[in-house]
Amino acid sequence: YLNSSDFQFSKEIDARTLVNFRIGWEDENFGLYFAGNNVLDEDYRIGRIPSLTEPIDFTLPISVENAVLGEALFAVFGDPRTFSFQVEAFF
Repeated sequence: YLNSSDFQFSKEIDARTLVNFRIGWEDENFGLYFAGNNVLDEDYRIGRIPSLTEPIDFTLPISVENAVLGEALFAVFGDPRTFSFQVEAFF
């Protein structure tokens, strides 16, 4: 169990532009599609937990003032570039 909200002092994540698409054909009963996500293969973080250059004093409330932050220790990255063929049936 990890509660990252205690350690993610900065909620800011870098801006990014993602290009996704879905094209295809459909009629009343089914559809055929070709789709792509993150077409330009952008590397981006959707969350991070910074490392601490000094230990936290847990007798004080956890805050930016009570911790010295370093570079990100743990990060969650967004999905990579993917392409897919999709078939849908309508009932």
